[in-house]
Amino acid sequence: MLRNLLIMLLMAGITGVALPQESRDSGSSLSVVELLARLGSADFALRRQASEELIRRGEGVALELKEARGALPLEARMRVDGILERISRADAAVSTELKPTLVTLSLNNQPLPQVLEALGASGGLQLRAAPQGAVPRTRQPPEPVNDAQIVSLEVENVPFFKALDRLCQDSGLVFRRDARTRIINLTPGPPSIGPIIYPGPFRAEIRSFSVTRQRLSSGDVNVRSYMQIQIDVEREAQILGILSPLTAEVIEDDKGRSLLPDVVTNRAYLMPAANNLQFNLSIMLQPPERDAERIRRLLCPLRIVVKTEVANARLMAPFAKGQVPSRESALKLRLDQLEVTGELTKLTISFARIEPEGEAPAGARIASVPTMTFSLASGEEVKPTQLRRYNKQDRSSLQVTLPTKELAELRVQAVLGYATQSIALEFQDLKIP
Repeated sequence: MLRNLLIMLLMAGITGVALPQESRDSGSSLSVVELLARLGSADFALRRQASEELIRRGEGVALELKEARGALPLEARMRVDGILERISRADAAVSTELKPTLVTLSLNNQPLPQVLEALGASGGLQLRAAPQGAVPRTRQPPEPVNDAQIVSLEVENVPFFKALDRLCQDSGLVFRRDARTRIINLTPGPPSIGPIIYPGPFRAEIRSFSVTRQRLSSGDVNVRSYMQIQIDVEREAQILGILSPLTAEVIEDDKGRSLLPDVVTNRAYLMPAANNLQFNLSIMLQPPERDAERIRRLLCPLRIVVKTEVANARLMAPFAKGQVPSRESALKLRLDQLEVTGELTKLTISFARIEPEGEAPAGARIASVPTMTFSLASGEEVKPTQLRRYNKQDRSSLQVTLPTKELAELRVQAVLGYATQSIALEFQDLKIP
C-alpha cells in the first residue's frame, strides 16, 4: 500500500498535500511517503531535511523505508540505504521528547480504503476496514464495513489520533486495536462517549465513570467510585511502557469539594508497551455527594517510562550457523542454530542479557525484553509461529519457528537506558452518573 501511494506521488511530482510553511521548513509533520518524495527533490535543503527527519524517527520507520525503496529513483534509493545504515547503528541515544505526529490531509469524496491508507501512512500505522467477525472480544460480531463507502477527511496539523477520531465521527465508525498485530480495525458503531484529550503522542478517553452504593447487612451503605481511562499510544513513541496505577492530583466537584481518596498507594508497576499500545487504567476517587452533578476538574499525571538509549543488532541473508552482525553492539547477537525443514524454519539465536539503567519510582521494577523482527526482502514482517526463551547466566537464547520464506533480515533491539516522564491528563466538566 505504501509503495503504491509513493509511486502515485512520484509520478505526480508533488506531495499532494497542502502544508503550512513551518511544516515545509522542518518536515516534522510530514508523513513517511512525503519525506521519501522529498528525497528526489532538486532542492538540496529539502533532501537534507527529509533525510534528517527520517533518521530522527529511527526504527519506527525502517520497515516503511524498505518497503518503498524499490519504487524510488536510483539516487533516492542510495539515500534511503544511507538512512537505513544510520538508523541501524548499533548503540544509539533516543530522543525522549514526547511529541505527537501531526497530520495534514485534504481528501474529498474518496473511497474509505484509500483514506485509511493515506491516514495510516501519516501515522506509521496500518488501518483496516475490518470484515465481519474480525474484531475479537466483542459481545456481538461487528457489522461488515462497506468498502465502497465514500468519505472525506480535511485536517491540518492535528495529532494523528485526533484525525482518526474525526474520520470515525464523520463516517459512523469506531476503531479497536488488535493487541497481537497492532493493526487498527475500523467497524461501524456508535461514536465514542468521551471525553477525549490528546496529550503528546497519546489519546486519553474516559471510558466509564461508576458510582456503586451497596447496603450492607449492618445497615451501613458502602459506596465506591472509579473512573476507567483508556490510553492509546502512537507507534513511533519511544516508550517502554506506562506506570500504573494512575493517581489524581486534583478531583473537584461542582460544589468545590475535593474527591481525592483518603488512601493513595506509593507502589507502581510497569505496563509494557512491547505487549500492546493500548492501556486501560483506573482512578479511585471519593464517592461524590448526592447533590453533586458534575466533576468540575480532574487532573492526574500520566507517568511514562521512555527509552533514552538502545542497542540494535541485525543479521542479513544469507544466514549461517555462528553468524554475528557486521557491527558490534552491546547485544552480542549470534545465530547458534539454523534448520530448514519443509514449510518451517527453526532458528536459535542468543544475545547478552541486559539490565537497563535509569531512575524509577520506588518499588517499580523496569525490565526490558528485547524486541525482534523478521523481514522479507519486500520489507514485509514474518510472524513467528512459536517462540521460546531461555536464560543462561549472562546470555539469553530464543528458539524461533517461522514459516519457510526467503528471509532477508533479522533485527533485535534492547533498551540500555530509560527515564521517567509525566504528561498531565486534565478533564473538565464531567457528568456524575
